Amino acid sequence: MSNIEAFLKELEELLLDSACPASTYYYAIEPVLKEQEEELIEHGYSSINVDMFTGQEAILKIIDAYKDMYVFDETPQKSRRFVQKHPGFVVATKNKQEIIACIEKINNEKKAFRAAVGPAGAFERKPTVLNPVAPSKP
Repeated sequence: MSNIEAFLKELEELLLDSACPASTYYYAIEPVLKEQEEELIEHGYSSINVDMFTGQEAILKIIDAYKDMYVFDETPQKSRRFVQKHPGFVVATKNKQEIIACIEKINNEKKAFRAAVGPAGAFERKPTVLNPVAPSKP
C-alpha cells in the first residue's frame, strides 16, 4: 500500500498547487451505516441528504475522498456493503497532465492490490440468470 499512499501524497500536492478554488465543487453524501443496510436493501432510499462545498474546503474534501479506501471500526459503524460515493469536480489551472498521470498511477496500484487479495475477476463478476424467461437470440 505504500505506493498508493505515495501517489496520493503526490496527488494532494498537485491539487493544492493547481486547483482553482472558485471552480471546485464537492457534494457530501452521508455514509450508509451498518444498522441501515437491511432497510435500504429491502426498501431503498426515501431521500438522500447532500451538502455542497466549494472553494478550498471542497479541494480538501476531494483530496480526502481519494484517500477513502478503508472501512474502520468506528461508532457508529459504516456499512461495508455499500460503497461511499464522492461526487464533485476540480478545475486545474496547471499541471493537468501530471494530475492525470498521477490518478492513473493510483488506479493502477488499486487494481494491482485488488488482484493480489482476491481471485481473478471476483470484484467484476456479475450475477447471471440461470433460467431466463426470454433467452437472448443468437
